[in-house]
Parts: sequence; structure tokens; C-alpha cells
Amino acid sequence: SLAGAFPSVIAAGQNASFTVQLDTAIAGAKFGEVRFTTNDASESLFNFNVAGLVTGTNAAGTPQLFLPGPAVGYAFGQMPVLVDRQVTLTDSDSVTFGGGSVVVELAGGGTSSDRLEIRSLGDGPGQIAVTGNEIRFGGTVIGMRSGGSGTTPLVVTLNATATRPAVEALLRSIAYSNVAVSPPTRPRYVRFTVTDDTGKVSNQPVKKVMLAAFEANVAPRVANPIAAQVAAEDSSFGFTVSAATFVDDNSFDPTLTYSAQRQGGGTLPGWLLFDAAARRFSGTPGNDDVGSFVVTVTAADQAGLSAADDFQIQVANTNDAPIVASPIPDRSTDEGSFFDFTFAAITF
Repeated sequence: SLAGAFPSVIAAGQNASFTVQLDTAIAGAKFGEVRFTTNDASESLFNFNVAGLVTGTNAAGTPQLFLPGPAVGYAFGQMPVLVDRQVTLTDSDSVTFGGGSVVVELAGGGTSSDRLEIRSLGDGPGQIAVTGNEIRFGGTVIGMRSGGSGTTPLVVTLNATATRPAVEALLRSIAYSNVAVSPPTRPRYVRFTVTDDTGKVSNQPVKKVMLAAFEANVAPRVANPIAAQVAAEDSSFGFTVSAATFVDDNSFDPTLTYSAQRQGGGTLPGWLLFDAAARRFSGTPGNDDVGSFVVTVTAADQAGLSAADDFQIQVANTNDAPIVASPIPDRSTDEGSFFDFTFAAITF
């Protein structure tokens, strides 16, 4: 709310001020928008974004949301773009969120042509699917949705099967788009709120969506193919994929997310680990891992478009020292007697 009155007339070259009061008991970052109308012949409407921080301590068991991803870019006419695919949700006292809700809304910059929706991937493990207003996680219904058009908040009412991982997957599936041919290019500010089964309300983090004209989203591309690598049996292996391997030509969506698997879709060998954030492979292959295989590295943009590059890892055999497989048992003989003994071929 506004504390104090804003003057109705401001002389040319003069200043005026007022105070914005953050009327909430919920600690955390807050965001809003103040709009002014004027009789200025060249500009009759002014929008100002307002941000602040409410300090304090939330009640134990209050849901906590974190949006670690960068600001999102959206070009007119492109497919809906995920707002933040890295959302995390914690709640110390809620096993399920039955009776709670997820609310996603435009805290600032919204227009009638904006759309907030839920990306539907399917009913596989860990996936979100949408049929009509029904929301499923891994094939199980977790809630019903409403809204999401224009400035109307997108609301998902959760049922008793909505576990924390299910709600987190839902939050990561929220997408933004715009149906206008040429919408206003001012940033949109998307705000997330979660209410748990006990009625506690989360913090309300905001993610910025930047709109751009005349630049349709294009998939990332391979700029510098990954060279073949050699690992030695029983030796530590480490390799970092260069940040210059893939490039994204979109100025508004430069952030890429990485993944790795065997060529054709299989999982990586058990000895080989991939740190997606650092783009680094590491591990120590054993004797049974000697040979070669092909790894596919995929780089995806915030809209889900991707590029992939294959490279070979050769695990080279090394000469191992013999080992004792079957110890030779002790033998005895009599003095003056001929002794003859052959140890087994499987001893070493």
C-alpha cells in the first residue's frame, strides 16, 4: 500500500516522493508495480517496478522456494519457455501438500496476451503430464489447474498424492508465452507461491522474463566438436567439455544446460561420472572397462531446444603385475628321499 499522498501536480523540473508500505507478515523478497497516469502529451502512462525485503523469521515448517536459474528470454512467436527448470522446494513438516496450492502469477509487466502454462512431458517416472485441467506426476493425479491467461494467476489445487518431489517437478514445468503479434517488450516478472497442507505460505520469489522482437529462438549448435579421449585402466580420468563446444546465437537466451549419456540413449558406465554444472567427466576405469564407447553430450537452452555432439572414450589396457590366485600349500619330504612337486597352473 501507499503511505502518504502523492501530489496531484508536479511542476516541470521538480521532484515528488511517497512511501510504499510492504503489508505482509511473510518474510522474504517482495515485488510489485506502481502505475501513474499523467497529462504529458508524449507519454501518458508510466510504470515503475518496486522491490523490497521483509525481514523476520518464518514459522517452522514454512515452505521455502529458491529460483537459482538466470533471467529467461522469450522472443515473439516462439514456443512457451520454461521460467526456471532448477526450482527447488523445501518443507520440513509436509510429506504431502494435500489441500495446498501452487500459484504462479505476473507480479509486474503483465498484459492480456501473456500466458502461464504447464509443460506436459508424459507419464514417465518424474514427469509432469497435463490432460485438460488434470495434472499428473509419474502417472498419478496430483491436482487440478485453473487460470493462467492474461494477468489471471495460474493456480494448481493440490491433492494428498502431491509429494514434495511432485510439487517441485510441477514448479519446474511452469512456462511463459505471449499470443500477441507484437506485445509490449517491457520485462515480465513471474512470481511463485506455494501453500502446504498445513496452510503455511512460502516465500514468493520472482523470475524476470525478457521479451525481444524479431529474434525467434533457434536451437544451440556445435561450434567446436569434442575430441576423442583416452583413459588408462586403473588410473584416474578427468576431462572437462569446453564452454566453447556449443553456442547459442540467441542474445536473450544464452544459458545452456548440459547432460550426457551413451550414444543411442544408454546410461554412462558405472565408473564414469558427469558433473553437468562443471561440464566435467571423471572416474577410474577397471580391467573390465577396457575398450571403447561413444558418449553423447547434449546442450539445451531454456526453451528446451538442444544440440548434441558425440565423442569416443578409449580405455587403454595396462600391464598388470601377476597376483597370487591360489597360494601354494606347504609340502614336506624325508631326508635322503627324492622330492618332486609341481605347483598348479592357476597359482598365479
